[in-house]
Amino acid sequence: MGISRMVSFHREDWLSLSQSVATLVAVFGAFCVVFVQNSLERRREIAAERKSLLRERYRSAAYIEALLGASGAALDEVIRNVQMLGDNGAVDFKHVQLKPSSLSVSMNLIAGALNGALPTEVMRDALSGFHAVEVAVAIAQHTTERIGPRVAATLEQLVKERGKLAAAQKSVSESRKKWEHQLN
Repeated sequence: MGISRMVSFHREDWLSLSQSVATLVAVFGAFCVVFVQNSLERRREIAAERKSLLRERYRSAAYIEALLGASGAALDEVIRNVQMLGDNGAVDFKHVQLKPSSLSVSMNLIAGALNGALPTEVMRDALSGFHAVEVAVAIAQHTTERIGPRVAATLEQLVKERGKLAAAQKSVSESRKKWEHQLN
């Protein structure tokens, strides 16, 4: 009459329903496996890229640190030479030139490194170190008629540039150590 009776599920119907649900779960599972595998592979690639970038930053910082250290040693030699000239008193050094060849070589190596790809964090310090070495070379190459009275001023300028070079080297060293720590 007006109310229809619901037909009950038989065993075959339940089996068919469970097979359909299992098929849907299998398709969804296969999609999830592909998605998760792709996501994990991308994370691995990003981690490898990051590690490679850190390794390159570390190498650059170590190279610049070594160049600044060598420049500092060369500048120390020039300072010692100026002090020796000053110790000789008011001698006429009309044709004396300090010939800072190792300092010039260091300056050229830093300039070459600046033309390469350096991390921004290291670039500022490399430029600062380059400028300090450049000024020191200009001071050392300047020939004076009487260096005796000017030794104090020359030494003061050279020591000031040495301080700038040391500060740049320290900053690069800190960057290198930070990247080394991140690599390990």
